Amino acid sequence: MSAEKDDRLRSVQVSHYTVEAEPDVLRLLQTAFGREWGDSAFWRWKHRTRPGFSPSDVLIYTSGGAAIGCWHMALYSLHCAPRLEVLCSFEGDYALDANWRGAGIRRRDQATLQELRALAQRGVAVRFAFTSQALYERLYQNKLGWRQVRTVTSGYRKFLSDRAIRARLQAAGACL
Repeated sequence: MSAEKDDRLRSVQVSHYTVEAEPDVLRLLQTAFGREWGDSAFWRWKHRTRPGFSPSDVLIYTSGGAAIGCWHMALYSLHCAPRLEVLCSFEGDYALDANWRGAGIRRRDQATLQELRALAQRGVAVRFAFTSQALYERLYQNKLGWRQVRTVTSGYRKFLSDRAIRARLQAAGACL
């Protein structure tokens, strides 16, 4: 890695969500995904006013005082069977300013690693992410080693149902 790229990465700061950062988060999301992604009311519905929301569910990346990226998640208790609940994180809405894409922020970011350790300490056993098939094949499968859970989503729902994957998890557990 070049010294210039290394210095650039050292300039990145990571913090948790604050109300003051919300306009920057929305700008990043609309820049990355288009205005059709939604407005501030949609963001608040999807994240801030969601039951169980914690400021630690949103990481905000800044450099030189400007927001350059954000990453969102939600914790959810997946009911697999009577008395069998698995704490999961559902991750999505990772947006990065175009000038920072490919810089390796997430690979080198100690704050993100600390957040992942904190998820494990909070009891999160499984992490889920919504992504496109092309991004899954290019990044999540090949570089990160993630596995795809085949299911069908007809649309975004504020409270995610576990019906689509419960039978598969139970069948996998029966094989052990």
